[in-house]
Amino acid sequence: MRKFELALHHIIGRPLRSALTVIGIAIACAGSLSVTGLIQGVQDSLEQGMEEPGVDFIVGERASFSLVGGSIPESLGEKLKAVPGVSDVSGVLFNVETVDSNANVVVSGWPRESFFRI
Repeated sequence: MRKFELALHHIIGRPLRSALTVIGIAIACAGSLSVTGLIQGVQDSLEQGMEEPGVDFIVGERASFSLVGGSIPESLGEKLKAVPGVSDVSGVLFNVETVDSNANVVVSGWPRESFFRI
């Protein structure tokens, strides 16, 4: 029981240090939760944007640094179309553009002959 009393004595004996420690832990937890929520929101938004025209599968460049960056050759489309269960393939240009210092816009485009036409 002596160890518990010693710990309690240090916590009560240094109220400012204890309060700052609790505040620091609370800020770290809040930061972690907000970043997790932000990432989930971006992921959900991108998923909804791709589901609208009927996308089931997205192919991207391996080891691409950017969230939406990278490119793959158009010739890969024919190989993907040959995969059993794949009904159609279309390329998409996809980017996040800065409109001004407070806003970003997701911009996407596809060929005229694409099945994405809405």
